[in-house]
Amino acid sequence: MPFAYREAWLAAAVAYFKPAFEAQGYPLQAQVRVTCGWPSRGALAPKARRIGECWSTTASADGANEIFISPILAEPIEVGSVLVHELVHAAVGPQWGHQKPFRALAVKMGLLGPMRTRARYRRYAHADLQQIERILALKSLGLSLTSIKLVLSLQATSDPARRDGGGQRRHASSARRAQP
Repeated sequence: MPFAYREAWLAAAVAYFKPAFEAQGYPLQAQVRVTCGWPSRGALAPKARRIGECWSTTASADGANEIFISPILAEPIEVGSVLVHELVHAAVGPQWGHQKPFRALAVKMGLLGPMRTRARYRRYAHADLQQIERILALKSLGLSLTSIKLVLSLQATSDPARRDGGGQRRHASSARRAQP
């Protein structure tokens, strides 16, 4: 089902990422409100462009974290990685900036450095990009988020290569045995 507007997609993405934050021991404590909007400064700067911002719960009347994703971004992987970056700020607290607590959780969530970048394309680890590609392929078939989660969990439990860290160790040891 295509989303009628960007905020609906962003809200669904937040719901999708919440369990991953909980699994890392960083549940998103406050309500998180995400919108497609211009950052407070540097939104159109040629060199120092901001593409996302997370505002503290103290800046919101109802105590929500307010996250803004630049409307310049359009690619789902790019938007998703910026959203995860901003959700990390919400989880550890924006007061940490890009310091050690932020970096530790960002790495656990699959983001790669540099942690502070005003450029496009925050980077994901290769395995995470493969997972995102699988999700997008399943979405293009018209599957719901619940169905996509079910398919991915079935793939993970039925594919031995995914269960043992990509099968690299298994393949390497069998290659050694095959040599005379």
